[in-house]
This record gives sequence, C-alpha cells and structure tokens, in this order.
Amino acid sequence: MKKLLLISLLGILYGCFGAVKFDSSSEESIRESTRKITQDWPIERREEFSKAIMYFSLGGEDGVTALLGLAVLENLGVSGENKIRSVSLDVIHGLTGEEIISEYRLRIEEAKIKKESEEAERVLVQTLKNEAQKYLDNGQLELALTTYQKLAEIPAEIEAAEIGIEETTKAMSDLTEKLGYVGNIEITEFVARRIDTYSSKNVPAIRISIKNNGERSLDEVKVTFYFRNQSGEIIYEDDYR
Repeated sequence: MKKLLLISLLGILYGCFGAVKFDSSSEESIRESTRKITQDWPIERREEFSKAIMYFSLGGEDGVTALLGLAVLENLGVSGENKIRSVSLDVIHGLTGEEIISEYRLRIEEAKIKKESEEAERVLVQTLKNEAQKYLDNGQLELALTTYQKLAEIPAEIEAAEIGIEETTKAMSDLTEKLGYVGNIEITEFVARRIDTYSSKNVPAIRISIKNNGERSLDEVKVTFYFRNQSGEIIYEDDYR
C-alpha cells in the first residue's frame, strides 16, 4: 500500500513539474528558464539551443538576413540611426527546450527549401531571358514568343515578359510587312559564272541587280544566295547587302 502511495505521489509530482518551459516574460526569466532547461544537457545540445534562442530573438530568417546586411554596411563604414532590435521571444514562450529546438530545426529546413526554390527560379528566369533574346536576335520569332510566354508564367517576371512579347510581336509585324513588300523587288540581272581574279583563277562569282518597283524607299536590302551541288542539295549559303 505504501509502495503504491509512493508511486502515485511521484506521478503527481512529475505531473506538477513536468519539463521546464521557456519563460520570455522578462530578461531574468529568460536567463533562469534557459539555465534550468539546459543544465543537464551536453554542450552540443546547449550550443544548438543558444542558436535557436538567437534565431528567434532576431525574428527568424528575415531578422538574421537583416542582421547580416547591417554587419556588411558597418564593415563598409555606413552607419545610421536605424538599428536592428531583438524581436520579442513570445513566439516560443511556454515551449519546452525540445519543442524550441524542433521548431528551430523546422524553420531552418523551411528556409533552406525556400532558398533552393528561389535559386532554381532565378536560374530558370535567366535561362528563359537569354533564350528569348537569342531567338529574337536570330529572327526565330515564334520561338522567342513562346519563350516569353513561358517567362510570363512566373509572377515576378510578368512585366519583363510583357515587354519581350511586345517587342517580339512588333518584330513579327515588321517582318510580315517586309515579306509583303518583297513582290515589289525585281531581279533585273543575275549572272553566276567562274572568273579569274588577281589572286586566284577560275573562282565562282555572282553578279546581281535589283529594282524597287514599289512606292517605298529601301535603306537596306539583304539578298541570300543558296549554293547547291549537282544533286540539288544546298551545301552553302551567304548573305549580301
């Protein structure tokens, strides 16, 4: 009977005390609750708990980033009235040491995943922009338009994508207009033969003359020549302006 009474008493005492909880109500309570929580812990555990307290006191990941930014500015000799102040530790008030460390680990992991996601998006954005510009420069306008449309699916890049789409659409319109005008260009002379030059003998040469029968002036005309073998396959091409 006495043994059962003792066990019951120990159970009641354990229920009353339980695990020590973190108290953020004052600086003194923070120090005292921290001491009680970590007094029997190994040094590695204490160090992680200290990092967790520092992390939450700064307001989490954003606060840590801001603190690092302030440190960089101070190293550069930049100072100001605005200083980073420790954020209230109410977010972990009433949690046990194990719960605080678990929450700390969870937030660190979430921040890591977020950072990796942001980096992947940054790489994707830069890749899409480079590809779209390359297609636009090379006259591959449909591919440029498709790539800019993919870029527009990223919320932060909608404005940049819209500018690219507008530029590509204008290039398409200009190309359509130019292609429509091609019918006004008449080839009045075309001669392909081999000639002797000062440095070489029997080299291939081309002479061409064109006439503009339309009502618009042309500042520049590009003529592309396609060279074929005896089977009619294109083996080389070159542009002349």
